[in-house]
Amino acid sequence: MRKLFILIGVVLLAVAFTAPAKAEVNFYGHILFATYMQDMSKEATTAKLFDDSNLVWKMDGGDSRFGANFKNGDFSANVELRPNLDALERQWNASWKFGAGTLTIGHMWSPEFSSCGGTAYAPGITGGYGDPGCTVRDDMIKLAIANLTVALVAPYTAYAVAAPATDVDTSLPKLAASYMLTVGPAAIKLFGGFQSYDAVNSATDQGQSIDSNIIGVEPTAAFGAAYVKAFYWMGQNMGTYTKYAPKTAHGPNWDGTTLTDADNSAFGIVLGYNISETMKVEGGYFASEYECDKGTGTDFKEDTNSGYYINLPIKVAKNFTVTPEFLFFDDEDYKGFDGKTYEQGDTTYYGVSWKITF
Repeated sequence: MRKLFILIGVVLLAVAFTAPAKAEVNFYGHILFATYMQDMSKEATTAKLFDDSNLVWKMDGGDSRFGANFKNGDFSANVELRPNLDALERQWNASWKFGAGTLTIGHMWSPEFSSCGGTAYAPGITGGYGDPGCTVRDDMIKLAIANLTVALVAPYTAYAVAAPATDVDTSLPKLAASYMLTVGPAAIKLFGGFQSYDAVNSATDQGQSIDSNIIGVEPTAAFGAAYVKAFYWMGQNMGTYTKYAPKTAHGPNWDGTTLTDADNSAFGIVLGYNISETMKVEGGYFASEYECDKGTGTDFKEDTNSGYYINLPIKVAKNFTVTPEFLFFDDEDYKGFDGKTYEQGDTTYYGVSWKITF
């Protein structure tokens, strides 16, 4: 299998170098390497018997990437691969710019994607603690006109609903959108999404409609060398909307007869300061919440989590950044419908991230 992926990469290079002279081709990429210690409280481990510490010493195969941008008049494309063999394709899309709009088809970033956190260890990890990652990247048709972007996205139906449903019926794509506002030194992103599908019992042909939605806001502002980012979002059944939902987004509950919708919400804030052209300091705090009114046994009735980080990115050379960092993520407790409280533990990371761009 690895040889097949290497062959694909060679073919892409060959195509790029033999492209017509009038087409512009720009290559880019980076390698991200993590050298951290991971400390887990016993409640966060699988066995839940003792605290555990482990060395993290690896390339981040999810964020490291190699890509190329192509441009030929009003048409452009982006191909981006990563060494994570389970999901080699990061982006694969093409665009047509017409008049005031741009139409893009393929695999790409969804318009409601937002990422407030700036952690260096496995970028995007704060999504598990409330950062509104949303769809991230998927197959879609996307239209951007001025500050408005709308997309029809492949529906996400991988969530395992605790119901006698052996079939999933879809008839509509996921709808995602965003709108950008500029107010003085601040930029404000409004975003939202909606998805609906049916979980069907094949034996009776009876189905339950599972609707998911999110709406949120992400403001950012810069004041000289200082900057601030924040977000707030709320939604319904985020666990069925995307696999990138916070750990508290478990989706609806099944009580043996009906599905009960769940409410999700989260907020966060990031503060940063550019000390010099080669160094800055940044820290952030995030929290998310889940609540469902009906369920059984150990089903999640209420669940919360939170996390924070602080780092010091240092640009050692033009294309080389070293980032000392400390992160703490608390999965906190959750309450079940059996009246009990269950501890889920916390995890601490501390170490250095190494990044070389090319």
